Amino acid sequence: MLARVPITQHSRAIQSVGVCKLAPSEYAFAMETQNTHGKLRLAAVDLDGTLLGPDHRISPENHDAVARLQAAGIQVILASGRHYKMMRSFIDALPGLDWVVSVQGAEASAADRSHVMRRSFLDRAMAERIFALNASQRFGFSMLAYGLDDIFALDARAQATYVDLFGYRPTLTRFEALREFDLFKVVWVGSPETLEKLRDVKEVQEIGAQTVRSHQHLLEFVQPGVNKSTGAAEIATRLGIEPASVVAFGDAENDLPLFRWAGRSVAMPHGWDSVKRAASFIAPAGEPESAFARGVDVLLRT
Repeated sequence: MLARVPITQHSRAIQSVGVCKLAPSEYAFAMETQNTHGKLRLAAVDLDGTLLGPDHRISPENHDAVARLQAAGIQVILASGRHYKMMRSFIDALPGLDWVVSVQGAEASAADRSHVMRRSFLDRAMAERIFALNASQRFGFSMLAYGLDDIFALDARAQATYVDLFGYRPTLTRFEALREFDLFKVVWVGSPETLEKLRDVKEVQEIGAQTVRSHQHLLEFVQPGVNKSTGAAEIATRLGIEPASVVAFGDAENDLPLFRWAGRSVAMPHGWDSVKRAASFIAPAGEPESAFARGVDVLLRT
């Protein structure tokens, strides 16, 4: 059942009175040590295709790489297009993780979500235009929607595709239910060729939302101005960290704003060509499940 929240039409910053969880003592000690790697203080790490391997797991090599960054005095945050609910198991698996960016930057929060610095919902008029195009069945795609507490699929095909891509089963629902709730983003599911062409279609451009690709089979709509860098910037500002002291790790188009904002950036060798061109350097070639660890190796040696 969908959890009811007030409908809003604008991005909004939300600050709770909750207290963030304390970092383990070992992590706190590491963060007090001198950073010798170009004064880097923060690492913003993508999940799918970066920290996670093709099996949607954190490999032992990548898990150790996170700990090595922390030991070098570099605080680690996750920056993902995933819903917070889909990130929680990875958050719990990484000691010392205090902050996360989720849903393409639409939310920036404490790792336990007790404190939320930013929530940006999709404008309701834009969402209605997306719904109308989907209902027309003109383009033959399926649709998903990210609410405050879950992900929803409009049909069984979208649900099954999402399970195949991410190992998570969205909740089936109807248009009428979605219209009552705030949505972080709406996602169209289809073939890579069809989705890329849709960006140039007049009706799609007239929606007014910002589009982003995080996976070859997904085209996402978010509030204009929302991206991973805006979420990461909220956290960096709170921590008193300048963009020049941030390193970003990623592999897909949705990581490009993060790469442009951060002082340094590391692309995965299997990543999109546009991301590799934008990176400070590319992690050495090898198995995809340990590419992040190899990138950290290079970073910490320079």
